Amino acid sequence: MSVKQKLQYFWDYYRVTALVIICLAFVTVTAYKTISSNLHKYNLYCILLNDVNNTSLADYIGTDFPAYLHKPDYKINIDNGYPFSYLKEYDINWPDESSTAKFMSLTSTGKADVAISDYNSLLWAVHEDYAYSLDEVLPAGLLLKLKPYYVYADFKDSDGNDGKIYGLDISGTEAFKSHKSNYSDGVVFLPKLTAKASEQKKKDRVVSFIEYLFHD
Repeated sequence: MSVKQKLQYFWDYYRVTALVIICLAFVTVTAYKTISSNLHKYNLYCILLNDVNNTSLADYIGTDFPAYLHKPDYKINIDNGYPFSYLKEYDINWPDESSTAKFMSLTSTGKADVAISDYNSLLWAVHEDYAYSLDEVLPAGLLLKLKPYYVYADFKDSDGNDGKIYGLDISGTEAFKSHKSNYSDGVVFLPKLTAKASEQKKKDRVVSFIEYLFHD
């Protein structure tokens, strides 16, 4: 068999797989470039999971948070390009392929500060070890103050949760009540990715944002 015939044989039998790999690589590289570019333009990076078609929450926080800080030039990026699908059998949301590619890119940068999602999408983040236990990042005094809003991870196939606090319920906050878009409930959590929890500047950004969400 000639080299040309071998190449034709390979293409005939593996072209679908090859095209899928090429497409995923393209999406991943594009997402990496976009995320890397965004990191240099914003003071705070927030990912918004499973809420692609409604930007009202992102728009509200993008203007209200800087006003709360009295810093009109403060830039916050609300990245909401992460669609999920509901898995009824496990009562959990799972990311679509495009979201998975973006997470791969975001993991390599490790710079996301906070995340907002519905509860079932938080379960995915916990399952995949993408969410910090809040006591690893937040000051003890602030965490105790927010005790009524603690969110644990209860999986359908388990007997309970591991006792760790992975998120805070923002369903009753002003931002969420007026602009909750596609969610029936809202949770804020801290994405682990590859960033270091001990990074002081990151902690300061996170604390300011959490205090903003729950301010009177």
